[in-house]
Amino acid sequence: MKTFALLIGLVAFNAMSQNENQLSQSKEMEVLIYPNPAIDNCVVKVDEGSSCSLINSSGTIIGTWKVDYTNTLHLSDLKSGIFQLLIEKDTFRVIKKIVVL
Repeated sequence: MKTFALLIGLVAFNAMSQNENQLSQSKEMEVLIYPNPAIDNCVVKVDEGSSCSLINSSGTIIGTWKVDYTNTLHLSDLKSGIFQLLIEKDTFRVIKKIVVL
């Protein structure tokens, strides 16, 4: 189950674990990404210990890093376009679109 909320450039949604052995005990992970669309910087807030990968439109991974709850993505070196942010932790895997102006 995913829920989405859009509030003036703030995107929040919950990702549910799809682990077959724990369907009755599903956990949620909140993900916040703002501003989106972004110009120079974008803030990513996820559970501590998550890993994030930024992927361009041709599927190339631009960078991967561990997140300590809040990280700022510096996007000023990127060309304008649509990028995917892959966020993973334990059994969770969420892909979110980031637009760079």
